[in-house]
Amino acid sequence: MEYFQKNWPTIMAVGCVVIAAFIEAWQQASADSILPRLGGGWHYVPLFLSILAGIFWLIRILFYPFTIEPSSLTPATVEVQELAIQPTITSALPDFKFDTYFRLAHASQLTEQTERDMKLLVAQQHPNEREATLAKFIGMGYWGYLHELTWAYIFRSQILALTELNARGGMTPLSAQRTYYTKAKAEYPEYYAKYSFEQWLSFMQKTHNLLFQHPSDMIEITVRGRDFLKFLTHWGWSAEARKY
Repeated sequence: MEYFQKNWPTIMAVGCVVIAAFIEAWQQASADSILPRLGGGWHYVPLFLSILAGIFWLIRILFYPFTIEPSSLTPATVEVQELAIQPTITSALPDFKFDTYFRLAHASQLTEQTERDMKLLVAQQHPNEREATLAKFIGMGYWGYLHELTWAYIFRSQILALTELNARGGMTPLSAQRTYYTKAKAEYPEYYAKYSFEQWLSFMQKTHNLLFQHPSDMIEITVRGRDFLKFLTHWGWSAEARKY
């Protein structure tokens, strides 16, 4: 009943079109068969019904606009919406301009070859999901690159501190982080002589956004920080492979 109340103009419009088509077909078939012919005003009925269908459709557009119900969202859309409201994840789109990037970025002589290869690969493998495939490829590649960049420069003590932070529910006092710095400084005094605790913490907090420092000096791991640890697990990389 609720469905009919929301969609009755569409149902009536479709009904008028179907009936008009049926009458028109009957009139054409009766001209060369034993079917009784529809005379008199029946010739004007299809026209009347077509006009009526247009009126119903206009009512649908003006008074019953199409809306997307939450239940009609695909699982992927729901997942993206849930991700957007997680802490440290903003729902707003980044301030990114393609034209500006294309104008300022280095135009490699290899770009054209790569573009051609990507178009062919997507057309061959996912011809019906080209945009989704390219978006997924970019999304996975983008964060894979950033995590590899973090891995290239992060110290063993920082990975250990981040792992402990995650294991303890994602939040610890600042002093717990300092413990790992102090231990590393004792093992490598010459290196850490010019590398302060603030710099050590800033690498994870500001440079790579792996953790967040609250005004109360509580340290909380970010979504990116958790994802970085999952990235390491995925590839089988551990803190023992890093120095300092």
